[in-house]
Amino acid sequence: MASDWRKAGVVGQSGDDEFVSDSVQVTIGTNTLWIDRRERWVRVQRKLRSVVSRPDAVFLFINQDDGNQDTIYSDSTWREALETGTQAASSSGLSITLEVAGAPSASANTVASQGGCCSSSTNLSSSVGGSGSKSGSCSGSSSASCKDKKSSCTEKKGAKETVCCHPIANEFGNVRDVRNQIPTMEQPTVTGDECYKCEKMFDTSYPGEGLPVPPKIVNPTLDQYKYSGEALRCCQLPLGPIGGGVIAVAGDGGLRQWQVVNEVNHNGHVPGSFWAIKAEVGGKITSKVLQSDALYEHKGFVPEFAVTDHLVPPGSVDLLKRLPGVPAVEITAKYPVVEVDYPGSGLPVDVHMTAWNPCIPMDEKSSGVPVIVFTFDVTNSGSADAQVTMLNSQQNFVGWDGLSEITSGVYNRNYGGNSNALLHLNDNLTAIDFFNTSLSDPDGSDYDIHDGHFCTCAVTQDQDKVTSLLQYYSVESMWSMFDSKDGFIGNGLPGPSPLGRTWNGALGVTRVVPANSTTTFTFMLAWHFPHRATNWRQPCGTYRSLQLPIYLGNFYATLYPDVKSVLQDTLNKLPDYQRYTFAFRDCMFNSTLPWQLIDSAAGRVSPLRSPTCMWTADARLYAFEG
Repeated sequence: MASDWRKAGVVGQSGDDEFVSDSVQVTIGTNTLWIDRRERWVRVQRKLRSVVSRPDAVFLFINQDDGNQDTIYSDSTWREALETGTQAASSSGLSITLEVAGAPSASANTVASQGGCCSSSTNLSSSVGGSGSKSGSCSGSSSASCKDKKSSCTEKKGAKETVCCHPIANEFGNVRDVRNQIPTMEQPTVTGDECYKCEKMFDTSYPGEGLPVPPKIVNPTLDQYKYSGEALRCCQLPLGPIGGGVIAVAGDGGLRQWQVVNEVNHNGHVPGSFWAIKAEVGGKITSKVLQSDALYEHKGFVPEFAVTDHLVPPGSVDLLKRLPGVPAVEITAKYPVVEVDYPGSGLPVDVHMTAWNPCIPMDEKSSGVPVIVFTFDVTNSGSADAQVTMLNSQQNFVGWDGLSEITSGVYNRNYGGNSNALLHLNDNLTAIDFFNTSLSDPDGSDYDIHDGHFCTCAVTQDQDKVTSLLQYYSVESMWSMFDSKDGFIGNGLPGPSPLGRTWNGALGVTRVVPANSTTTFTFMLAWHFPHRATNWRQPCGTYRSLQLPIYLGNFYATLYPDVKSVLQDTLNKLPDYQRYTFAFRDCMFNSTLPWQLIDSAAGRVSPLRSPTCMWTADARLYAFEG
């Protein structure tokens, strides 16, 4: 099997130079088309469906080694089909040939489709019938043997029997409907030295193909860059450094797309991680998670092709079943600054969140700091003082591979040895440091690829009271203390977490907000996962030497030796970071260009902060296709 699927079609060689064909010939009945081998499977599938005029067709391929039929659901299996040269594909009742141009001639296992029946030039050992099972063998027959063009026919030739195994073109009476059978990602399994192996991947083909197009909903405040109601369903706003990881603010006000551990997972989620507020006025306490479940139901919603941003993480659904959230959120998106309001929250104060990360033109190092700043402007419009506590609950996910599911809140096969510690970097900066004692030796002689640190940090004022619950499992037990007059008592459970489990940690800042006044709470999320490696198509795990060719590193780790230095440097430069980042935003969004152009141009900045890009330790910026 070729190591690179794009080289599966080598058709000629002269010295050290190879000529590689970029096309795959696909024959379906009497129809032949060429497909660029670089195209993603979802696009290939759409082309194949257009040829057979069936939007719900499913395509299979026959494994050349064992003859088993497998459904091509993803890019990986599409590319694997190309790697082996000629492969057979089938939609139930239909034979298809994927012929890699210039690939070595196939053996007796070659399957072809010529005008709906066997031809003299085709040597078929097996094909797929209407039920999807092997229905016969064709050998050396001529086109005359199937001249009646029926879906099945036989002709005796001595001791041999010729069988036509498929219908004529455009007769597809038995094609399966799989619109409600799209597979989900299975739990990765560890085999040998491999870090993970996914048996099935998502089929991101448009699930609404062939269905009536629903009426388009227009966001009436889009020209103000504001999103509310249905416009928030697929809203995801990524924040993070250039090429160093990302966390997104989602349309429910929560955090999604946790991709800071050097892995690409658009649907990655860390449960137990959220913002909350408690306000006490006149002895009455009101507490809310700053997250809304208003759009957690998808009834009647049909996503666009390949869109998964509407998918709600199970951890978010479970959280708001257990704890009270807000009824709605409104988001103003002027990238790289995200603003969130909570209308009708039921709180005695108004809250306005602003999230951003340093994004300064012509200053790539400042724009590459692995930190996100969150500020909460709390306005007390009442006649009495309000005692307000802002809270960040955060799961210790150090050791997580970034791909496997975190179940029941705190369970993952990569967890164990997780510890949370309180940091006081100076008089006005308090943080919880999340790390894993099982991933590295104290003397630094051995590193695990997933080793690192994550921090939630509060920038405090002199009169603030800082409280914390360092290590806990249950969000309900944490909330029962947070929602009480006494607040947190003690530091929670002791010691590193047991194998397969981790801790959550909570950090709160309490301040009195006088009547008719506004105050600002400032938090930061920072991370330091230095050990990036080429974990695509290669084994990964523990590396004895950081000088191995597979090791890439992260550029931000060459600027900051640890997460503490990230926090301290950000605190020292916070006024400048904010001034220049907001000046960039205002320069863009206050221009006289049409708002459509502004919104589009500003959005082009975000891929630099997505996993599409990585800034490695050698100071080079790389980007995947995307």
